[in-house]
Amino acid sequence: MSARWYHAVLNRVIRSDDEEDQMTKKIKAPIKPDTRLVTSGRDPQANHGFVNPPVYHASTLLYPTAEDQVAHRARYNYGRRGTPTSEALEDALRELDGETCAGVALLPSGLAAIAAALLAVARSGDHVLVPDSVYRPTRNFCNGVFKRLGVETTYYDPVIGADIAKSFKTNTRAVFVEAPGSQSFEMQDIPAIAKVAHDRKAIVMMTIPGRRRSISAPSTAASICRFRPAPNTSEATPTSCSAACRRMRRLCRR
Repeated sequence: MSARWYHAVLNRVIRSDDEEDQMTKKIKAPIKPDTRLVTSGRDPQANHGFVNPPVYHASTLLYPTAEDQVAHRARYNYGRRGTPTSEALEDALRELDGETCAGVALLPSGLAAIAAALLAVARSGDHVLVPDSVYRPTRNFCNGVFKRLGVETTYYDPVIGADIAKSFKTNTRAVFVEAPGSQSFEMQDIPAIAKVAHDRKAIVMMTIPGRRRSISAPSTAASICRFRPAPNTSEATPTSCSAACRRMRRLCRR
């Protein structure tokens, strides 16, 4: 009797696993952008069934012991360095950007995102190429901070396309592209520029005005799905939605 009961339960478990595997295969079917837009970053099962992740108001965190605190043995260590709420947003943006997105880091403004990306790749003695129509704070950063750090910046014609090859130097580390240009709205030939840069082992960094995001508006999430850099063109996309949020608020007031 016990043996029959055991085998019956075992068979039931095996059937359940098979059914779960079949369900998983069905779920892994390609998800359309509109579906990703409303599901990305949400995990109701982890939040007692609530659709949206809770907002964590956090600064100081407690550790089990002083030793744990010194060794930073915790997933989170300070509110401004990340919470489950900000992590959910990062997950959502990564899912919206697609499988080629290696990761997302949230920063407080578009300029902070641009500066962090540029500082991550360029060092003293390097040369970077930046479009002449670039976002004004980016130009100020290059003319100020980069100049003090010994990084040379050359501003190129935004519609130069593949002829950007003539502007390369032996120490060119990165090419910054912006489409449309913040100042005069040129649309750059990103694939052509990216090919030239990658052939010379340079990094391509792309920002999209109005999609630069300090992130919270639905309109920004939509722009990620509808306007994305061409595949295999840029290694980094520093963006911010602060401007998009302001536009959205103005439209709502009308």
